[in-house]
Amino acid sequence: MKVAFTGPSRSIRVAMGNAAENYVKSLAKGAIVISGGAHGIDTIVAETAMDCGLRLELVVPKDMLWNKQLLNYSSIKQAEIISVTGEYRDRNERMLAEADKLVAFLNQPTFYRSGEWMTVNIAHRTNVPVEIVEWR
Repeated sequence: MKVAFTGPSRSIRVAMGNAAENYVKSLAKGAIVISGGAHGIDTIVAETAMDCGLRLELVVPKDMLWNKQLLNYSSIKQAEIISVTGEYRDRNERMLAEADKLVAFLNQPTFYRSGEWMTVNIAHRTNVPVEIVEWR
């Protein structure tokens, strides 16, 4: 199963980070984790997946390689790094193109302007099931 993740890139609460880490640890050994490579939830999910021996697909915008520490760690751990031409929307669409499910960590259950809600809306539009994790 390919599981894509989305969540805030800054102002991550400890409880949210712990919930993301625990969710990844609960995945079956054959699961493939898809992360967008941003700071915050993307990084927590990606590092946890690699540390647990899960396969990671790190999908990053080609000209926006801002999380160099995660990219370096992903290279060492031999994760698949997928470079996408375009903007964040293109990255989010690529993340969901092969995903069986999107797991979302949100600051609030109703819409607010953010990358995580953009990804949730793309998933709804493309019929990718969405699981919103209650982390509070």
